[in-house]
Amino acid sequence: MNVPRFITAFIAVFIVFGILEYVIHEILLAGLYEATAELWRPKAEQWDKPGWIAASGALFVGAFCLIFDQGYEARGLMEGVRYGALIAILLTGIILGFYVFMPIPLALIGYWTVTVFVESIIAGVVLAKIYAR
Repeated sequence: MNVPRFITAFIAVFIVFGILEYVIHEILLAGLYEATAELWRPKAEQWDKPGWIAASGALFVGAFCLIFDQGYEARGLMEGVRYGALIAILLTGIILGFYVFMPIPLALIGYWTVTVFVESIIAGVVLAKIYAR
């Protein structure tokens, strides 16, 4: 493993996911979350746990980058697209499970599924670009 490249990738992907998560959940899906407010912690309580948010993001991004690093084949941007799509398929299995165990609208499952594909593919392309250097 090239540690400097991995650190660069981690920082870049952490920023990409952070921006996309904000846009998706705080802007695009805000109305749907407000309509189902009884299912979620109050906003103030959610943001009262910044360490948990950071740890969750760092753990996910670290694993996302490490798995890519271990399987990197230098096949260009399509390798990043393929990788992002495969991770999104994996995450979709978890998202579908949420519908079984939580009383959330099916529409939300659909939005989460679409957005996890968008996020993962964008982040995969970022990794492919960084690793191509």
